Amino acid sequence: MVYLDLEELSLVEKCINDQDVELLKLVIIEVCQALKTLDLRNNQIGARGTQLLAEMLKDTRILTVLNLANNHIGDSGAKWLAAVLDQNTTLTTLVLQNNKIGDTGIESLALALEHNK
Repeated sequence: MVYLDLEELSLVEKCINDQDVELLKLVIIEVCQALKTLDLRNNQIGARGTQLLAEMLKDTRILTVLNLANNHIGDSGAKWLAAVLDQNTTLTTLVLQNNKIGDTGIESLALALEHNK
């Protein structure tokens, strides 16, 4: 198995969708074990893709920055992230602007962050 010492990965505006995230998750977990920053701004990631990224956050304990601005996460995706933020202590920056996250999603994230002090 080949491992990459890649610390930053920027895939901005690459039309990445939920199906693409499934493959990306596997690559990051198996090959990019030193990854600290993942920038997925301006893509087409929805709730399912966010669920897969949340699962990845459970399996990777080194990622510190995740930028998901300008995707299609919504309340469901926010809830998936909230579920993992409650346990993940390495992620220090999570960018979620412009994702159509409503009050329900914001509340889930706020509660998770409160527990994650």
